Amino acid sequence: MLGQPDCARVRVVIRVVIAAAALATIGTAAQAQGLPDGEYSGTGDGTKVSLTVRGETAEVRSTVRGQCSGHGTGRLSTVAEGQWRVTMTESGLCTVNIRSTSNGFEMEPDYATDCQNYSGQSCGFYGVVTAN
Repeated sequence: MLGQPDCARVRVVIRVVIAAAALATIGTAAQAQGLPDGEYSGTGDGTKVSLTVRGETAEVRSTVRGQCSGHGTGRLSTVAEGQWRVTMTESGLCTVNIRSTSNGFEMEPDYATDCQNYSGQSCGFYGVVTAN
């Protein structure tokens, strides 16, 4: 009959749709994992630093004994595999980048944001933390 697709073409279209659905499922499963909940601590350039993760919320702290301390709580988001970001907005925008390394998790503030409202100039959120 004219105007009716032949069965071979219909089978090809069905296979393409199934393959696309399978790839979409694989892509979703391969998305980066969140940073595990828990307490992390370490040091960085004379500063004691810590990170507490609870789901999509993280608290960062920094202390130099007898001199200064800083802390802030913000939203934790996954940037890529092994990379996360804590975004704090309570006292202005401060972003702390976290990346997985062979030594633990390296924390470093994003220089494009103003974290001094949270930590002061001498107590930045720099350092490598490991699970407690």
